Amino acid sequence: MEYHAIVSRQEGGPPMMPARSPEYMAENQAGRLLAVEGSLFALSTAAILMRFYVRIFMLKTFGWDGTYDPPIRSCGRHD
Repeated sequence: MEYHAIVSRQEGGPPMMPARSPEYMAENQAGRLLAVEGSLFALSTAAILMRFYVRIFMLKTFGWDGTYDPPIRSCGRHD
């Protein structure tokens, strides 16, 4: 079986990027990305605030676990 490199290692260095059209360069997805990320951020913030509300006002037990919950959830740990 022969080995074929994905990127050729010739004297010229890495391959050149293909030329991109002005239409391709003018396309911008920033608005869509901000809409998706903003709505997900709002949902996660609302969930944490609702958790605080329940723990403080309804259960009246806001302990050390409530203090460490937002930083842990912001790091992606949902155990």
